[in-house]
Amino acid sequence: MNSRLVLLWVIVLGLLIGGCITTQEEEKKPTPKTPEELKLEPITIRIKSGPTGTTWYAQASAIAGIVSREIPGSSVTVETGSAISNIVLVEDKKTDIAFSFICLLPAATEGKIIAGDYFQKPVKNVSVLLYTTRAAYVLITTVDKGWSSVEDIKGKPIRYVTYPPGFVARYMTDVILEAHGITHEDIKRWGGSIIVVNRYEDAVGLLAKDQADVIAYVPATFGQSPALVELEAQKEFVFLEPTESAIQKIASKYPVIIETVKPGLYKSIKKETIVINDITVYLVPKDMPENVAYTLTKLIVKYKDEIASVNAEFGILKPEDFLSGYGKPGQPPLHPGAAKYFREIGILK
Repeated sequence: MNSRLVLLWVIVLGLLIGGCITTQEEEKKPTPKTPEELKLEPITIRIKSGPTGTTWYAQASAIAGIVSREIPGSSVTVETGSAISNIVLVEDKKTDIAFSFICLLPAATEGKIIAGDYFQKPVKNVSVLLYTTRAAYVLITTVDKGWSSVEDIKGKPIRYVTYPPGFVARYMTDVILEAHGITHEDIKRWGGSIIVVNRYEDAVGLLAKDQADVIAYVPATFGQSPALVELEAQKEFVFLEPTESAIQKIASKYPVIIETVKPGLYKSIKKETIVINDITVYLVPKDMPENVAYTLTKLIVKYKDEIASVNAEFGILKPEDFLSGYGKPGQPPLHPGAAKYFREIGILK
């Protein structure tokens, strides 16, 4: 055989064999997986919620269980916190998820100082994962006092129970008092006193023992607070209603929602009662990996009924409710991972 012909056959054979090998190698390569099929590596996250015994702490504990189960090997730590300081902890990258309220976010994003010395500069590292349950800022007294409106306590020597400056329960209830022309100094001047406690249960306990006349409180709007159920087993209570003019003052400055608590939520609530509502927001750092934010958002929405087993209000949330604060004044941007999930389920364009 001609040497040139032999060389040509060798070249052709080499190309054929190489092609087969390449084809076999390509067949061995795994096909790209869809986002649904991708498995997230174990994650370690910290959740800053509210004080123990609150609906926030219950929500965080349920979420910790879901994440640990659905992403094996993950470590989730639930820590107590407060709505105002939680924002700063996200900003400073000292926590991974923090619960807060949307009424505080305009001050945080603008760098407006509130509650003593918080938000001396605008927060830049904070984004929104999703919005969840609602809570009401209320002043509570017992029925035997005969008061029904915040205006009724004006000029009276009340024993008023509140919290340290970092608590939103103090900040926003002080806003309500001031909208009615009442300050802490006024209460003292009228012969009353200001009692500061660190736990909601302590405030409720003082009211139950008749060691307080009015307490500041932040209960869930559409679900029962265990502490208030325990209170009415001893004393019937009432939420003091804000006046219409006070409501207008507050709503003009804060992204709050004015709603009505229906009779029957508690045995003590005998009539429709107007309350000033806020929306819980879950905050995360802007630089949280997109796949982590996506997965956390999906797990919370997917297993909302499981979270409802410890916080009944979660059970009434519809998918679109998880964006209920989106677009309101002063809200940080929605995290891209969360936005991706909400686009996938069709509630965000």
